[in-house]
Amino acid sequence: MRGFAGLLLAAVSAYPQATPPSLTATKTKDTYALGPAGGITLRLEERGTFSRNSAGDEATHLKVIQDGQATSGSSVISLRKEGRSYVIDDARQQYKVVPWPESLVLTNEAERKSTQAVTRTIDGVKCLAMPARDSAGKIVGKNWVSPDYAITVRSEMDVWSPQTDAIVGLVVEELTQIRIGATPDPGAFAIPPGYKQVGERGPR
Repeated sequence: MRGFAGLLLAAVSAYPQATPPSLTATKTKDTYALGPAGGITLRLEERGTFSRNSAGDEATHLKVIQDGQATSGSSVISLRKEGRSYVIDDARQQYKVVPWPESLVLTNEAERKSTQAVTRTIDGVKCLAMPARDSAGKIVGKNWVSPDYAITVRSEMDVWSPQTDAIVGLVVEELTQIRIGATPDPGAFAIPPGYKQVGERGPR
């Protein structure tokens, strides 16, 4: 997948200036490899949660599933007032700080008006299909977003080979069991004690 945008896909508010409603949801993330003959193989399975509190902070926590067991994974905690996101590696017990990402959905009004509206209901939430673009503006997948709740409910992102510039995989992320107005656990927005910061913090 190109760029850092994919990692934060479901943790990005569609309305960066307004505070969207709090919610909790189950999150799945599956990474597939595409074979030369067109076959598809599940390479990585991740399961976890997505939360947003009343302040608009967002948190994604995922565990890697191996042999049916949950193992250490990764998390992204985005704090709205700080304008920062914390990308956490649970296996190494470390994290890096990056700027709060700009919205990936519903920010380009001209594109919205010029794109034929395709809607779909996912887990009871009405969604609108929007193209996902990399930093160069190239379409690399599709987002199913909810304008009502300012979330990406499902994303389908291509994985590209840096050597051949060909599509070699697919990452599918989806939210289910979405509970609008639910109060998430405050601990979901805190970095676990003992974790160390690595790397330099980007500009705000």
